[in-house]
Amino acid sequence: HARAAQRDISLPGGAVAIALNDDAGLLAISDWYDEALHVYDTRKQAFVTRVALEWAPAGVVWGDGALYVAERDGDRVAVVSQADWRITERINTGGHPFGLAYDSARQRLYTADVVTGTVTVIDTAKSRVLATIAVDESPYCIAISQRHNRVYVTNQLEDTISVIDADSLRVVDTFDTDSYPEGINLTDEDTTLLVANWGDSTLIRLDALTGERVHAFDGDDGSRAVGQFIFRE
Repeated sequence: HARAAQRDISLPGGAVAIALNDDAGLLAISDWYDEALHVYDTRKQAFVTRVALEWAPAGVVWGDGALYVAERDGDRVAVVSQADWRITERINTGGHPFGLAYDSARQRLYTADVVTGTVTVIDTAKSRVLATIAVDESPYCIAISQRHNRVYVTNQLEDTISVIDADSLRVVDTFDTDSYPEGINLTDEDTTLLVANWGDSTLIRLDALTGERVHAFDGDDGSRAVGQFIFRE
């Protein structure tokens, strides 16, 4: 059912990705043109801080005690402390990281590296790269299923999803999508994938185990999504 917007949040540049820390009531927003990360308190309805970044900030995700932001054109991820909002380090990735996903159970960060067609897997406890996994062309966004031990990666220019086993860190399956898949989320207790397809302006539902299409929704022209766009109530 349709819902009305409650409020608008103005930014100096242009928002690319958002990530909500529901427990803290904090919204992290990467700003491409302002080259910054903005943290917004949803309860107080006020900005908490602005963190200056570099090289086209893109995907953002909350981790254990940190915020991770892809600095796309710098081929790296900035690590921002949640304690004082300072950048503590930067970790190199593959070419042009965009979408990010964090696995809290394994303390791993996954980055979708658009130019190199890879997924970089980072051990966040040790700040080191565990693996670089080749996927299809132009990987864009990532979703993780703890229930099925799988990592799902949309590949923009191949109209596919690469399915990675989280233990072996190998691609074990490939699902077909509509044109230019971008945002990807899991729902229904990780049984269903929701994929936003920019080229066809659709949102499709796929079975998370088989890749079988369950349903497709038509959206407006150029519908896009980055980050967590489905929230459970």
